[in-house]
Amino acid sequence: MDLNLARTFVLVFQHQSFTKAADILGVSQPAVSKAIRKLELDVGDALFVKSGRGISPTSRAVSLATDFQRAIDIIDNAVFSKNRLSIYCVEALMHSLGDIEAATFKVPPFDQELLFDQLRAQQIDLVIDTTTTKDSAFEIESIHSEPIAVICRKDHPKIIGDTFTRELYYQLEHIEYKATRDGRSFLEVFAEEPLEHRNVVRQASNQPRCNVSRKI
Repeated sequence: MDLNLARTFVLVFQHQSFTKAADILGVSQPAVSKAIRKLELDVGDALFVKSGRGISPTSRAVSLATDFQRAIDIIDNAVFSKNRLSIYCVEALMHSLGDIEAATFKVPPFDQELLFDQLRAQQIDLVIDTTTTKDSAFEIESIHSEPIAVICRKDHPKIIGDTFTRELYYQLEHIEYKATRDGRSFLEVFAEEPLEHRNVVRQASNQPRCNVSRKI
């Protein structure tokens, strides 16, 4: 069935007027009358009868109206949802972006291969996350970077003055960013030299760097 017939019918039913329906649709009144006659032939019943100077719906029209409106709503919602962007975004940036009407934001998973798989499958439109992987199927643009820093409390008992050596670094207990890339921790990915064993006592979530990835 032509969806335009259903839309025309619903407008005529709501306003009980061919003329008002024609004005809303931007077509002529005869075009609306012709569409209703076509629909009546399709369903095999009269849908409207004259009532004074206007028209009234038949019982068949009343039974069709709710189902037609529901079907139109489902189609309109499906079309609208396609216009919304589905975006993975790190928490640190998500709060600063605020509400964007045409976008749905979600926290990205730690598995970067999963991100790329979902981009390929068009399950996600945009990823704002840390990445070191290069893939010709994607356009990857750096939007922010910053150096990795060691953070400790101001009066740490084992750090005297401004002295902080490599040896001391490996002796201390560590809190580590828990996400991984290619089976390695973020520090391993970005370190300029191989890391020795570290005493990681806790893991936390934070983002040291962000990139934008989208399907070409």
